[in-house]
Amino acid sequence: MKQIRTQDRSARAAVGLILAAALVAVSPGYGYGQTSPDARYFEPMSATPIQDTVSRAREYEVGVNDLLDISILKPEEIRSTLTVAVAPDGAITVPYIGNVQANGRTLPVIQDEVQKRLADGYVEFPVVSVSLRQTRSKKFTVYGQVVHPGAYPAEEHMPLLNAITVAGGLIVPGSKGQVKLLRPHPEGGEVEILETDISDILMGAHQDVHVLSGDSIVVTVARFFVYGQIARPGAYPVEENMSILHAITVAGGFVESGATGRIKLLRRQGAKEEFEVLESDITAILEGAHQDIYVLPFDTIVVSVDKFFLYGEVNRPGMYPLEKTTTPLTAIAMAGGFVQSGATGRIKLLRSNTQGEEFHILESNVSAMLDGTSQEMAIHPGDTLVVSADRYFVSGDVVRPGAYPVEENMTLLHAVSASGGFIESDATGSVKLLRQGDSNEDFQIIDSDITAILSGAHRDVKVLPGDSIVVSVDKFFVYGEVNRPGMYPLSKTTTPLTAIAMAGGFTKFGSASHVKLLRMNEKLGMYDTKSVNIKDVISGYSKADSLLHSGDVVVVSESAF
Repeated sequence: MKQIRTQDRSARAAVGLILAAALVAVSPGYGYGQTSPDARYFEPMSATPIQDTVSRAREYEVGVNDLLDISILKPEEIRSTLTVAVAPDGAITVPYIGNVQANGRTLPVIQDEVQKRLADGYVEFPVVSVSLRQTRSKKFTVYGQVVHPGAYPAEEHMPLLNAITVAGGLIVPGSKGQVKLLRPHPEGGEVEILETDISDILMGAHQDVHVLSGDSIVVTVARFFVYGQIARPGAYPVEENMSILHAITVAGGFVESGATGRIKLLRRQGAKEEFEVLESDITAILEGAHQDIYVLPFDTIVVSVDKFFLYGEVNRPGMYPLEKTTTPLTAIAMAGGFVQSGATGRIKLLRSNTQGEEFHILESNVSAMLDGTSQEMAIHPGDTLVVSADRYFVSGDVVRPGAYPVEENMTLLHAVSASGGFIESDATGSVKLLRQGDSNEDFQIIDSDITAILSGAHRDVKVLPGDSIVVSVDKFFVYGEVNRPGMYPLSKTTTPLTAIAMAGGFTKFGSASHVKLLRMNEKLGMYDTKSVNIKDVISGYSKADSLLHSGDVVVVSESAF
């Protein structure tokens, strides 16, 4: 095409206005880029040290979707800037000169073509600048322990630290570990690697190493391991100047605050199977000991909390963590307290000796423990506390015969009530308390009757461990033509009429006028017989009825008709 030069300022200004009017809007959210990135490569680590890995520069090659700024710098009167995107076919569109191929070309090559084609009949002596506004075709990837792993645009002169920051930074700020930069060789050779410490990057090292398109950055955080009696055992990132207490805190702290125990730090010695072991106790660590010992990558921390064991008459027997202030009484409280509040009993402390045999260290009674007069028991790791309640025994005519804990100042009536009370609330009978004397064959016997006990008698008699209480309720018997013949408890108000009612009443053959009351004559050893006409009793003749005695027998005969 023949070059046509503009002859006056007005013509050149018109062209400039047309170019300015052709500025296209860039999609919202496009950032501002820089000029072409430095494209230097690393040699493999096996071949060269880190400081020699910057070499072999090359120009940035534009790709599809990249944003370019095309600026007309001269003539001054038409100075303007046009932002264009590289189309999928690899071209950019410039007003008046049409499509210009950009994909795969460097920025200077694109700049020369735009400038030459504008000068070819449109603008006299144009000066054009083409720069990269934002790269969308050139990306690098970040993997590993960063907040947002993924692919990101490769900007010009982007140091390693900036690339990690773009990915959100480290998951745990201040972590120690390694950063690897993997770069494919431009001629298809082996992948080139730069490897360095995270701490070096954070301190500003390797600022001359720039991330290029196609690079992969792998961030590997160094970890330590925590096992044992802590809230969250597992692996955690090692941080700068991390103390043992800091490491345990990161893992959630001890399972039981205030517990005593041991802490071991195991550190492997090179490639050997041997470990350097630092051992301390939890109390010392909490008080600030070993703050000058820092956790290193691959260290293992093992936390062992001291335990004691509790068995017997407590609500939750089992194993519990030992604290500095644990006493037998607080230990029992940790186990939910005594099964029976107020019960008396014994507490034994068992401790293993060096041969592993258990032996009795100290014994105390529960009462002394509760009133504070026996607090000298000191619990050590591995101790066993056995809580045994004092018991008494109830048999006979009570609701729940059995063994029961002895409580402080327990009376006979209290002891019977604990077993559910008498089977009949208004029954008569006897109550015996048997207490073994100094000799196994001797018994002290307290004999009373139910009525006296209910009236408050023997309230000065206290039930002691090992006592046996035997309750015998008075009985009477009903036979003959009643619905439920049998034996029944006797009350103070039982008569033949109420006795027959308790036995379910007469059968259809029973005769109300033929009822006999049999009562044992102790002197003669035989029954005395008395006739009772129940019809007279029902008619209101009260003298025909009488109170029954223990052992009486009521017999209902069959009607003659």
